[in-house]
Amino acid sequence: MPTGSNPSAPMEEHHAELASSPTLRAASTFGIACMALVSLETMAAALCWSLQGLFGLPSWLPLTVFILLSLPSLWITVWVALRNWHVEKRLERGLEIDEPIWSIAALAKRGSGAQ
Repeated sequence: MPTGSNPSAPMEEHHAELASSPTLRAASTFGIACMALVSLETMAAALCWSLQGLFGLPSWLPLTVFILLSLPSLWITVWVALRNWHVEKRLERGLEIDEPIWSIAALAKRGSGAQ
């Protein structure tokens, strides 16, 4: 073995390939989106059913409010997933994290590669 060679160099190259893997980016995006959805839906359910218990509301009302609160939760979940995908791509390229854009359409356009 030459004295100047680094035995861990192939392992470092493998880790660099794995860190920029689209599969890892997809797993990260899926995980953060699931976490956001579960957290938001849990808060909505807790709010609806606790208000029903406190005020004695009819059982159909919390379900209606829960469905209405699910719509912004889904929007936030999609936004979080697209934002995570965008940030992971920037970090893979060695760029800094940019300011968030609150438009799903703009994030989807950026995510498709059109910058």
